[in-house]
Amino acid sequence: MESSTESVLDDEARELHFPSCDPRLLNCPSCEITASKFDTPVAYSWAYRVICGNCHDNWLVCKLCEGQRQRSHLKVTKTINRHHDWCLAKEKKLKKRKVGMENNANDESGGKSQTEKRIKESIDIPADGSLADDSALMEDIIDGDSVQNSEKSPDAINKTAYTENLRKITLMTEHGIILPVNYKTEDVKEPDWELLLEKNPRMLYFANEYKKKGLGAQNLIFSAIYQEENMPNVLVFDDNDVKLHLKMAQLVNTCTRTQRAHLADIVRLVDDSTTRKLKAQAMEKLNGPSSTNVLIPPLPVSDEDLRREFQSNRYSLLNNLPCPRVSYNSLHDISFANFEDCVEDFLAHGIPFSGLEKSKINKELDKLLAIDPDANAVLSFGKNLGDGFGEVDDSWTEAYECSDKLDSILCQKLYYRVEKEENGGAPCLHLGVDLWFDGFDPNNQSKKNRGSVYIRTVTFAPSKSFRNNLQNTYPLAIGPDKCDRSIIDKHVQEGLKKVSSKNADGRRRTFYCAAIGAEVEVNGLLISKLADQPERRKTLGLAAGNSTYHARFGVIVDLNHVSNYVRPCSVCREKIYKGDRKFDQVRCENCTQWNMDGNHPLLRFQIPENYPPECLSDIEKASELLSPRKISLSRLRISMREAGKRLVDGTWKEPVARSFLRVEGINEEWINKIVKFTRYVKAVNDIDPDLEELTEEEERLAEEQVLAGDGYPMPESWRDNISFIQNIDVPMHLLFLGMVESAVELIIMWCKCKRLYTKLRKKSQGAMKGLEVLGLSWLKILDMRNGKMGGWISENYMAFSRIAPWWYTILEFITADSPYEEPNKTRTSWTKAELQDWLRARELDSSGVVIVLRQRVEGYFNQSGGPPPVPTASGIGIDAIYRLIRSLLRVISLAMTETVTKKHLEELTFCIKHFLTDFEMVDEGVRPKRKKPKWVTTYNIAGLLNILDGMWLMGPLRNFWEGSFQGEGFLRFVKPEINGGLRTLWSVALMNRLCKKKALSCILRETTITEDNEDIDDIDWSLVEDGERMRHLMMDIDLEENDREERAEEINETVDVGEFHNHDYDKFVILWEKHECFSVVVLEDDTLRLVIDNGMNWLDIFVKPGTTSQKKNGMTYDNFDYRPEGTAPAEHNRIRYGCAMLPLLGSKKRRTNEKAYTIIRSDWRVWNGEGFDYISL
Repeated sequence: MESSTESVLDDEARELHFPSCDPRLLNCPSCEITASKFDTPVAYSWAYRVICGNCHDNWLVCKLCEGQRQRSHLKVTKTINRHHDWCLAKEKKLKKRKVGMENNANDESGGKSQTEKRIKESIDIPADGSLADDSALMEDIIDGDSVQNSEKSPDAINKTAYTENLRKITLMTEHGIILPVNYKTEDVKEPDWELLLEKNPRMLYFANEYKKKGLGAQNLIFSAIYQEENMPNVLVFDDNDVKLHLKMAQLVNTCTRTQRAHLADIVRLVDDSTTRKLKAQAMEKLNGPSSTNVLIPPLPVSDEDLRREFQSNRYSLLNNLPCPRVSYNSLHDISFANFEDCVEDFLAHGIPFSGLEKSKINKELDKLLAIDPDANAVLSFGKNLGDGFGEVDDSWTEAYECSDKLDSILCQKLYYRVEKEENGGAPCLHLGVDLWFDGFDPNNQSKKNRGSVYIRTVTFAPSKSFRNNLQNTYPLAIGPDKCDRSIIDKHVQEGLKKVSSKNADGRRRTFYCAAIGAEVEVNGLLISKLADQPERRKTLGLAAGNSTYHARFGVIVDLNHVSNYVRPCSVCREKIYKGDRKFDQVRCENCTQWNMDGNHPLLRFQIPENYPPECLSDIEKASELLSPRKISLSRLRISMREAGKRLVDGTWKEPVARSFLRVEGINEEWINKIVKFTRYVKAVNDIDPDLEELTEEEERLAEEQVLAGDGYPMPESWRDNISFIQNIDVPMHLLFLGMVESAVELIIMWCKCKRLYTKLRKKSQGAMKGLEVLGLSWLKILDMRNGKMGGWISENYMAFSRIAPWWYTILEFITADSPYEEPNKTRTSWTKAELQDWLRARELDSSGVVIVLRQRVEGYFNQSGGPPPVPTASGIGIDAIYRLIRSLLRVISLAMTETVTKKHLEELTFCIKHFLTDFEMVDEGVRPKRKKPKWVTTYNIAGLLNILDGMWLMGPLRNFWEGSFQGEGFLRFVKPEINGGLRTLWSVALMNRLCKKKALSCILRETTITEDNEDIDDIDWSLVEDGERMRHLMMDIDLEENDREERAEEINETVDVGEFHNHDYDKFVILWEKHECFSVVVLEDDTLRLVIDNGMNWLDIFVKPGTTSQKKNGMTYDNFDYRPEGTAPAEHNRIRYGCAMLPLLGSKKRRTNEKAYTIIRSDWRVWNGEGFDYISL
């Protein structure tokens, strides 16, 4: 830091320069010895730099502030800059704004201003002193004494003023401005810029433009660069420099943060390239041609240069990037990336991955699979191994543990199967593949050309420490949302087959693998297909969630018929609430205990009309009821072929086939396709002469199917060599957009019935801002608007589920609104407010003007049966709501676990059934009579039990989270590339842009690669969400004191949105007194700390001794306190979890006067008074 000459800090200097300064600020913060020297830094004229004579540490003391506190030692660069901005603002308020392009005044000592110094410093003077003769001229330019500034003669000034005023009068006349009578040139007044600037300071641009055309832009750029208000009137920028900075401002105004960083890198690299080029030219003139082999490429300076270098010919950079080839299906408007090229590109870039390998933790499972990997092993949780293993003890399930896909039962089965097939062949990488697909609306889609886009991506199995990274995911197919999914499924199947199939010599195709520097064979294995339920049902050709027989995904059962028996009876419900984990191990004769796929007699449902009797089992014929069944891909294939065959030979009529296929869960689209196909076959073979003629489209489609030789039409996804369970329910939609959102809606319905909703909305307004400002990556909560959650996405519902047990305790302190009373006067005289109150009391639409409202109310009175009644208050108490909220959080906590074991899944099974019982109890108390149960109509609730089979077979559900670059998160990469509407060949252009964008990203990463820090290997960062960032953040935390400032800046920049929040100490003390929310961390020794001072200090958080805990809604509240003295972070005691401290909510005010807090942890555990655990039911 450049400073003036140092002075001795004695008593006289202290009285002269630090009269109102707190004496503690002159004590060194490191060794606590009084400073011995001081000076004035050039960059910060508002401060003194104080220097310790003992340790030579230095800090700043502000001249403008009075009575600063002990903690105001200004050392950290970011804190200094923030204080610098504050001081500049204060100085500007004290100065009167001046107009005109005047030179900066000299200070009282006669020296030049800092702006002048910076201007002089910015002028590069060659070392040979070639500008020495012009130094006097430079002084004149700075001082404003050049010849250009000489004053004009009075006659010349009068003549110029007269001409200018005459021009203004002429312009007034031309623009239709009416002039007063006898208006003369001397009556034209100059604009009062001083007054105009007082009203609007941004008029300064126009004041400068009035002075001289172009001067406004010049001054804008000068002020931005030199941070001064006015530009010296004798200095000018070159016109090209002005244009450059304005063009850059144009770009920055529309850039995202990432794009702005890219632009800064480009400008810096261009400046560096130009400097090296000029230096090389100077050296060549001085020393002759250089013998160096380093080329300095010319920079593109025109649109033609850009197109030639990057786009337009065979040598252009973008046309030669290593990226997958793109093909186009014009009939369906779908673009494909070549699957083999994706595999080749992935391996050639050396991206970290993990192939299938033998499990290191599940030894007992390995022994069983080694016997026969194709045996009927465990595919459903709770089932024995079945045939194939003989009498095998299933005690292996007690020791089974899975935290990664590679250790799952599915991957181990695949590993032993392929190991048996290889028989000692060439080295082969068995590469796991995950597919994700969904439709989405582009961000900037125009209304006239609005259309959804369908995309399918492939993610190659990443390594454990490189989970779900963008580099592992490739776009595979893009088309309109209405495109035929089977075309895309067939493309994927063909790609996997080409990669994995063997030739006549028994060898597969080899790919170069940069990670090992050799070629390897690759066997692509489909691990999972990820999508939300509507998309999965459509791709699989299955009926929607509102269908009769397929309300629960993967299970055929008529829930409308058996819903009263599925939910637990009073006896089983009492066992659930007593915590009996084994309540469902003994069959109940009165209910199925939430089991929907077993052989319980109560699950049987009515046989539909026209159902073929030959398809009934003996039990079904005897009971005249159908039994529930699970869907499998093999059963779907057999059902479609059987229906097609019997339609062709005439055994079944179309109504019979339709009834049969509906019961099998197949949707109407594919039922119609098989019916039309059989019509075509019968027409071609003259089997049915009375058959109606087919349309041209039906005939074309059926002919394609026959020519393809695929037999009867069916979705291509049925031909995948996977089990049905591998079409897994993803947590984003199943849990958060399904389970949590439905529970919140149910609680709102209960509040309306209890007349609590109006006051709850008022309490909710702004209630989440304290948590929102913390910016925690694992708690992305948004404030409620009018008590509603409009615009919330999955991560917002996930955050709300963590705090729901805390937030809903406010229901205890809300009093119900008074019952609605109808106005005691004729309806024709009701006011608008009275009409709206009448409608709102019945939960009817209350929008519109008075006439519309009156007509609506009269319509309800005149309808048959009279107007709808006012809903009666629900008999469900607040205890049932609290129980629902607790079971909701516990299910999510267990479902999002890092490790799957048998005991864990048994507990999750019980908690899901507990939640379903609570959900149905509340819903039964608030839903109108004769209305279907909400758990039946909400397919995400009905399908909650599906996650058990998925987790048992494929490992933790969190490994299939779509929020990262695997799944929905990939759309952040895609949407910016969709410009305008979906025009001709839009999908080809989009796929090409995405592939090239991804290739450039990989190449840039490889050209700027840095060595990884290997010191931090003792923490499992996968335990923490956003763990890679946290690992980078906390490495080398025990830096030396002289490196702390730089490290503090780095930490402060990365923790704004992260695992924890960096608190300012002074603000924290104020907020602590107000009983606000805080961010804390749990260290490896299980102690609690609060991060302050840019990460350089931690405050110890502890429970006050002698205080008692309070229990509310499963949360434990303790009286916490903190130790004011901060402690520096230690290397051996790093952060393990982020947490949020939530205050006890009160009645009159939003928070009580007690300092009682509960704590939630980022891994879903809650404070229990001694540590953290799952919330109690």
